[in-house]
This record gives sequence, structure tokens and C-alpha cells, in this order.
Amino acid sequence: MRAMLVLLGLFCIVALGCATTTEEKTLTSGPPADVAGTWTGHAGSGTSSAAVTLTLDQKGTDLTGDISFGGFRHMSGPVTGTVTGSSVKLAVATMTFEEWQVNQDTMTGFTPYLGYMRLRRSR
Repeated sequence: MRAMLVLLGLFCIVALGCATTTEEKTLTSGPPADVAGTWTGHAGSGTSSAAVTLTLDQKGTDLTGDISFGGFRHMSGPVTGTVTGSSVKLAVATMTFEEWQVNQDTMTGFTPYLGYMRLRRSR
């Protein structure tokens, strides 16, 4: 009985790992999302929040631009990165941000110190 429980547990772990891999392939496959333009919104909540402005230029999968987190200079400045499918990876001189996800004119993700971020692109 114990051996069966161990096997069942291992099966569940493997199944979860496969599901994550499939999801990651979906987000990073296909042509790169169009992310050029000006994005504005907020990151964080309550006393730990900041207005965010992100301006991006895009050449294929390569991104350059500028990001501003109101009141957080170490997270602001010139930005470089890449877009793969609907996943955006960006970095400033002092840090690299987690992958952010793009869905048409909405970009979401997490930021250091502030947490959840949601930006909208202005057209």
C-alpha cells in the first residue's frame, strides 16, 4: 500500500511538471507579440505602490526603451529586453524583471518590492 502511495505521488509530480512545460511552450511559441508603444499603469498596492510608464521600441524580438517606477529610481531608466511569443523579459542597469505577459494591449507581471503590475498600452 505504501509503495502505491509513493508511486501515485510521483505520478502527480510528473503530471504537474508536464502541464507547466506545455503552458510555457504556449506562452513562448509563435511569433513575437507586438509590444511597441507607451504602456502606463500601476505596480503594487497600498503604501507600496507606484505609477509605471514604459515606452518600448521593437525590432523583431529585441526591445529597447525606458521605464519609470514613480519613486523607485533603482528600478527606473533605460530598458533592454526580448519578447518571445507573449512573454516579455526586461532589464534595467540595476536589475532584471520577471517575465511579464502580454495580451493585446494589456501587460501584467510581478515587480521586485512592489508585487503585481498591470499596464495598458495607449494607442
